[in-house]
Amino acid sequence: MAGSASNEWEFKLQRLQNDGVHSLSDRLRLSYDALADVDGYVISLQLCFVCLAAFSEDKVIYTELAIKYWIGEGLVAGTNPFQIGEIYVNLLADRCLIEPVRRGYDGNVVHFRVHDVLHDLAHQIAEKEEKCLFQAGRGLSEFPAHDCSGHVRVSLMVNSLTSIPKAFRAPYIRSLLLAHNTSLKEIPKEVIGSMTALRVLDLSYTGLQSLPKSMGCLKHLVCLMLHHVPIKRLPNSVGALKNLQILDLSKSDITELPDGISKLTSLKLLDVSSCENLLRMPYGISRLTSLEYLGAIRSSNISWNKPEKLSISDLGTLNQLKRLGFDNNGEIIREGMLGSLRQMEYLYLRLTDMERLPHDMTAMLKLRKLLLVGPQLLEIENSFCEFQHLSYISLFECDILKQLPAMQKLPYVLLQHREVSRGRKSTSQARSIFNGRGGEVGAAANSGRKSTAFT
Repeated sequence: MAGSASNEWEFKLQRLQNDGVHSLSDRLRLSYDALADVDGYVISLQLCFVCLAAFSEDKVIYTELAIKYWIGEGLVAGTNPFQIGEIYVNLLADRCLIEPVRRGYDGNVVHFRVHDVLHDLAHQIAEKEEKCLFQAGRGLSEFPAHDCSGHVRVSLMVNSLTSIPKAFRAPYIRSLLLAHNTSLKEIPKEVIGSMTALRVLDLSYTGLQSLPKSMGCLKHLVCLMLHHVPIKRLPNSVGALKNLQILDLSKSDITELPDGISKLTSLKLLDVSSCENLLRMPYGISRLTSLEYLGAIRSSNISWNKPEKLSISDLGTLNQLKRLGFDNNGEIIREGMLGSLRQMEYLYLRLTDMERLPHDMTAMLKLRKLLLVGPQLLEIENSFCEFQHLSYISLFECDILKQLPAMQKLPYVLLQHREVSRGRKSTSQARSIFNGRGGEVGAAANSGRKSTAFT
């Protein structure tokens, strides 16, 4: 392997000398071209890098968001596209095309940025070779309708747009990113109806109050991002989005989900975390058998035990779930409710009334990360440390826990105590981190970052 790597570097050096390359951008272009030599990824990995120019310069990019865009574009496919997307990000980091800002407990990149020189390279390739219009963070106050003509990817994120002309037509656009235009409150139905090729639509952090009924025309839409948007309802026409795989409504003002959501048979990710106005989950979600990611953390007003509404026990039909996070408001988790979720990899549970974990959870043999909030939890059995892939347990507010599992069997365990009130301020006590030998290796104050199902 060492000889092979050496030969590769000698080949690259020879290429530099033969080409007579002098400019920095040309040299960096070689790094981009070399992505085509990565076995099994070829063009898609190059396009993944190019699409990062859709973000503004010096932006710290959340890996999961980039992967969502890539999935929407069709650049990441397979039976586990999120995992493949993580591999893509790590490959780009290994080749120094992105700069990791934070890595997770497993070494995977969680946040990263693109150096301004590399960002310029990606931007140049995007506009000259890939029919992209990327003008994020340019201080635009008017929608550049004329400039968008003929482009297939448009990013106008982090601007000051207030409206989109009704006369604007976009039959060729595959990706439209409008996030962080806080004054944008409406998208004309005529514009939506014209986007017949659209696959990715990001309206996060806009002032959008509603979506037009013409949303049902977006037959090719794969990714719809409505994070932190004051939208209260979705039109029933979203049920016509048969190719929709990602629906992110987290931190929105959504009050209810349409019953037609049961028709989204391709949906893989549904995130309604931190939706404080959401009171119920429609029963039709139990029919979304392709669903792999379901997040409802900190949506504490959702009731799980009302008749004709989704119950926790109904989640057992979602046997493809890999990541799940919810607060069991109104219903106690009992034996038999979660045991059928055998594909589970990341699990977040708020067990407000339980003294022990349901034993049927031991069927989750693929579990990699377990986060528990358990103010009444007394015991965690050693059997929960026998899982081959489990490498992280995080325990929150488990103040009366009397028996811990065999810590030496896990490489990473975190104990986070409940918040305690000190005058007007609310702070968290120190957390204890244990290494794989069962010893405490450090203590740190709470950073204020709240856990989610998808990190």
